[in-house]
Amino acid sequence: MMIDASAPGLDIDAGMALMKSYVDEINELLVELGEHPDSMSRTKIQQTRQRLQRLKDRIRVDYRARSTIRGEDAMSDAEKSCVWPAIQEAATRIYISSRHRPSQQWIDELVDVRDSFLYYMPHLAAFLRQ
Repeated sequence: MMIDASAPGLDIDAGMALMKSYVDEINELLVELGEHPDSMSRTKIQQTRQRLQRLKDRIRVDYRARSTIRGEDAMSDAEKSCVWPAIQEAATRIYISSRHRPSQQWIDELVDVRDSFLYYMPHLAAFLRQ
């Protein structure tokens, strides 16, 4: 399930859903890559490249929407503290190109980005308890 988060100002539940949707999407990509990304068929490589590009595009849209003064002003405290840092980390840690052949580097970077979202999710949940 993809959450439309191109505009800042998410409440805590929407922020949690956004981060969960990123984690789910990355997990699906990791399953597609499997343990041996070098031995994927041409068709599978093309599908995986397209999914990676969609993920990167989505991160870029979310990043750009929040990287302006107006975007920052529109964010809630919870979004500024948890969602925004996770998106920033994702945008700056995913260097892999969808034009290149899938490799272990894809897996390593996707795991790193996923772990950033997973790190901030409990912190966002703490805002619910406040």
